Amino acid sequence: MPKSAESMFCVVSTNDSGKDQRLLERDAQRLVRGTDAYVQRYKRELRPLYPEPDSLFVPLLVTNARLFVADYDPSDVSLDTGQFSMPPRAAISAVPWVRFRKAFTSENKDIGDRTVFVVAATELQELLTKLDMI
Repeated sequence: MPKSAESMFCVVSTNDSGKDQRLLERDAQRLVRGTDAYVQRYKRELRPLYPEPDSLFVPLLVTNARLFVADYDPSDVSLDTGQFSMPPRAAISAVPWVRFRKAFTSENKDIGDRTVFVVAATELQELLTKLDMI
């Protein structure tokens, strides 16, 4: 919970032409490592001061960008260019947030798939409500 689209690939662009596209992995990787470092500090220093049930730490990347998901067949992606022809409009949907799920590393160890929520800033309160965090 909450239900959302899930993606293994997230692309960022800062202009309408899309010519400056880059993958979101580097930013998400830093966020995962930072979250893990905070969890370790929390366990070591803060939890003894504030005993409570197990806590859930969710990496959130908040953006003022509009978020979209494209539903496509992976076999349509060119192995030469890594691109695919744009799917029909019906296959592109605006979303308030998306789960970016991938095998990020932490402290140079592969600890399996991790999830980073990428959320539009205007939808942050709604996501936190659905996560039962406020």
